[in-house]
Amino acid sequence: KNLSLRRSGAKPLRNFVEEHSLVKSWKKVHLLHKKVHKLMQQLNKNSWNLQHHKRKLLRIENADRKAENRTKIQLGGLLLKSGLADLLQIELGNDLQLDPLAREKATTLLGVLLYMTDQLQNDVDGSLKQECDHLGMKAMMQQFLKSKDPETSLKSNSFQRGE
Repeated sequence: KNLSLRRSGAKPLRNFVEEHSLVKSWKKVHLLHKKVHKLMQQLNKNSWNLQHHKRKLLRIENADRKAENRTKIQLGGLLLKSGLADLLQIELGNDLQLDPLAREKATTLLGVLLYMTDQLQNDVDGSLKQECDHLGMKAMMQQFLKSKDPETSLKSNSFQRGE
């Protein structure tokens, strides 16, 4: 029986059918592989874009944080230049939160600032703000002139109201 099938060409026919179906399957697998490859490329591109935008956002957040810190440092400098820290005997290097004595001085300073904030908010005609602007401008000009004069630049850096 086996011999008769070989002679009749049934086995080569079966091989042809199997090979033909394998070729069709291989083509399908190849097409699927191409599609998967394209999808992987798109996924990688999207992933890179996402990471790029995350890094960009982080740079923006860092820049905002740096700007905020710079402003806080400048506000601290203005506070020192106003002489309030000296007046309240707050020394640089004191921990205003943990040291009980320094904390008491800090609460007094905060009270002074809150009082002035209240006064400025209730300044209906703007005269107090104008006076504060004038005092601030005068102090800034004195500081600028002191920084240009080598003899006075060695002296105290803080502004005094009566100078």
